[in-house]
Amino acid sequence: MLLRQLSLVVVMGTASLSTAAAREDGSGAAVLIASPAVRTGETLFATLVGPPSADFLILADVGDGPVQVGPHTICLGLTPFVRVIGQGKLPLTGIHTAAVAVPNLPIMANRTLSLQGLLLDSAAPKGIGGVSNGARAVVYSGARAIVQTFDGSAPQFNNDAFIGPYTGQFDSSVTGRLQAEPLQRWTNETSLVPNTPSGVTSPLNGDGARSQHVYPAEFFQGGGTIIGMDWKPIGGQTFADFFPSVEIRLSHSKVVPDIRLNPGGFPVDPLSGLDATFPNNISPGEIPVVVVPPGTQMIIPDGQGVDWLPWPIFQETFDYNGTDSLLVDIGVVADSTSLTANAFELHQRILGWAVPYHRIYSTGGPLSGPIHAPFAESVALGLDRQGGSPGDTGVVITQFHFAVVETEALSPYLGAAIQSPDYRSAVAAIEGQGDVRFEFRGALLADGTGATPFSPSIDVADGFPFIQFKVIFTADYVDGIQPAIDTLVIEYD
Repeated sequence: MLLRQLSLVVVMGTASLSTAAAREDGSGAAVLIASPAVRTGETLFATLVGPPSADFLILADVGDGPVQVGPHTICLGLTPFVRVIGQGKLPLTGIHTAAVAVPNLPIMANRTLSLQGLLLDSAAPKGIGGVSNGARAVVYSGARAIVQTFDGSAPQFNNDAFIGPYTGQFDSSVTGRLQAEPLQRWTNETSLVPNTPSGVTSPLNGDGARSQHVYPAEFFQGGGTIIGMDWKPIGGQTFADFFPSVEIRLSHSKVVPDIRLNPGGFPVDPLSGLDATFPNNISPGEIPVVVVPPGTQMIIPDGQGVDWLPWPIFQETFDYNGTDSLLVDIGVVADSTSLTANAFELHQRILGWAVPYHRIYSTGGPLSGPIHAPFAESVALGLDRQGGSPGDTGVVITQFHFAVVETEALSPYLGAAIQSPDYRSAVAAIEGQGDVRFEFRGALLADGTGATPFSPSIDVADGFPFIQFKVIFTADYVDGIQPAIDTLVIEYD
């Protein structure tokens, strides 16, 4: 019901919309300007500016896009509630304003409406000759509201107060929205070992395997969020192969293998490396992060001159602290098509010695059979699980991808219009990809005097005439698209 209940003031009627006629984004053919925020029971205005005499529609939806319709990108969600709020022929001025009375109903509150204008042309694909930019309007129900539009116009809206600038990590070159700063990425290669490289097939074993690899902090230039990993084929050559399930877990470890030799040429501390029991190598009390979940397929192409090949895309990130060792735990399940064809580049840190272990492993084989549940293997039993040496001093050369995924922006203290407000909610129109979270605190004065601690609950600021919010942006580390806030409404009574 929602938008179906909107009472159209300027619109000539409600048209039934097909998917073909209902979605598009910013071709530059027209510009749409809408009220950034509106209270239930009040009027939402949407002004379309386009070519004079052009046939047009202005659409509103409770869902957001984008959706591709022919050559056009639509900013609406094309939900069952998409409605026409303006239609007709643009006048000679090229400007049309639709006014829509928003029903004073609880179901309308705390929603973001998406709006867009379409220019109609029967000769164009899908009957759409062009589209406007997308616009958003936040609907709220509180008696008062602090509205932030991030374009300098916020103080013109009801009961706003804007004091001081925003601070923190955000893209200051962008206006009209508060946007996370561009994703910062860097790569760390574990190539400190000078010894001649050799090739090793574990963990991509044709009968399945579990292997653990420890990388002390000396391999890294500090900590950060790990978003992906690559492996280095020996000699730059790869062979076509397939594995139906690869799982990767990352955690911290207190294990730091001691690679020193005593005067007799023996390891100073041969037990300083990984323990043969897999769980014993994880930092006490830590639960490993499953960055690549079980059931993730891995396809390896034929190749020559290949520097690096990626492991499967991370579904979770890992925050490495930069001081402990990094423990990489890999479980591989093979099938009848899987081969033991590809060798990883590996460097032995102590030539001629298997200890202290830098990696441990159990692999399936013709004697022990295939491994179907790698993480059920609790003890490293070596090749074909025959109880030989379960590991060595080898470091599998790996490229770790890091990024600053999470950034924060801090608002100034915003003043309410009354001395003791009851803050009800914060509603944001959000665009881009990734995640946006908020924390709030209240204060007695605009300089932060008497400030409360930050809390995810806006209720922490109740009774305080000034409120400050922190925005925590989490960027899409795969596509690198930053999230942004178009409009924020803090409603209060």
